[in-house]
This record gives sequence, structure tokens and C-alpha cells, in this order.
Amino acid sequence: MADCIVTITERNLTTTVDNIEHIESQSLYGIAVVKVFLQPTANINGVLHRLRLFLRPQLRQLPAGTTPPLIIAL
Repeated sequence: MADCIVTITERNLTTTVDNIEHIESQSLYGIAVVKVFLQPTANINGVLHRLRLFLRPQLRQLPAGTTPPLIIAL
């Protein structure tokens, strides 16, 4: 899971989405959680929009049967 999905996602996020402070991830059997922490001055709505645009085409690069990501803003 970590090599197939999480590492690819983290690497691509850092090169395509601005205002990322850091990324944390955790992989469990059959599930991965990737937390993206933003700079304090980041426009959250703008970043969420870019995340959604980024994740759509990336889903095609992931293994067959991968569930589309769920984006939650806290």
C-alpha cells in the first residue's frame, strides 16, 4: 500500500500543489490516510480545488480497484 499509493501520492502532491507545509501519512491494511498540512496563509478553498483536480487523473495511475480518495478539510 505504502509503495503503490502513498509514496506516489505524496511525491506528486509536493510538486503540483502550492502552500503545503508538510505531509503525514499512515498505511493500514487496505487503507491509507494522507494528511496535508498547509501554510497559515494558504487559501484553503483554492488548495482544495487544486487537490481535487490533481487527484482525478492520478486515480488512473493507481492499481485497479483503488477507491477514489475522500477529501476532508478540518
